[in-house]
Amino acid sequence: GGWTVMGVEGSWNHTSSTSDWDLKILDENQRKLILWNTFSDLAVDTDITNFRWQADDSYQTASYVDWLDLSTASERRAKMSGPRRDHTRLEFAADPTKLTCRRGSSSLCGPSSNLPNVDEEVPGVLAEFHFRPTTGWAKGDPPLWTRNQYRWAGSKYKVRVFFDDVTTCSAMTPGFCSPQTTTTTYQYKQRHCFPSSNTLLFSVKANNDAHITLGNVENWDTNERYEIVLGGWRNSKSQLRDTLQGHAPVNYYGAILSSSQTKQFW
Repeated sequence: GGWTVMGVEGSWNHTSSTSDWDLKILDENQRKLILWNTFSDLAVDTDITNFRWQADDSYQTASYVDWLDLSTASERRAKMSGPRRDHTRLEFAADPTKLTCRRGSSSLCGPSSNLPNVDEEVPGVLAEFHFRPTTGWAKGDPPLWTRNQYRWAGSKYKVRVFFDDVTTCSAMTPGFCSPQTTTTTYQYKQRHCFPSSNTLLFSVKANNDAHITLGNVENWDTNERYEIVLGGWRNSKSQLRDTLQGHAPVNYYGAILSSSQTKQFW
């Protein structure tokens, strides 16, 4: 296991904003990584203190917030579409690893909107914003769209997760490679289905000599690719090489593979 950091940095100053705005904090594969695996610690490193998304005597037909509900290990898409709402607000709890829904005299907090229940502090991580405040309806003539405002000011929202173990995803999951059986010939199979994040997950079941190479498609016919050797020399040594069959700045000594167990790496 070990720490994985994901999230976004920027320079945001959205206060009482009614402008259209999108922000993707976690991509699809990072969301699956958090929801599908066991972790012993999760922390949110952020200087965002004023997060709020609201509808107050108003509603929004095209806005949504994607968030990960860690209490149920599920992804939710929260909406504030009709009917009319009285100051429904999605906010951070005192702890930014928890989300809560506040209300006025009436509200549509809760499962019907994929929001937390009223004043419940739910362990959760923000994944994506799609704000369209001027879609829908707002009280006033002309409509007072600040009733559909959002707030997000700061420079970072990072999720730090300590994974105890990582389970590889189903072969049928989009963005992931299907299982491969290889021969003992030193010849690589080219694959293009890896996720576009900074984390690569894979598993190996073999006596020895699992070889993985990473590189750009444009350089595939050259040796200018990283090469990982797991369980070489009869499962006694592993290496990270800077080119195919090249210099190995990183070496590990010891058995790392098994013919009876699937070993997972990332």
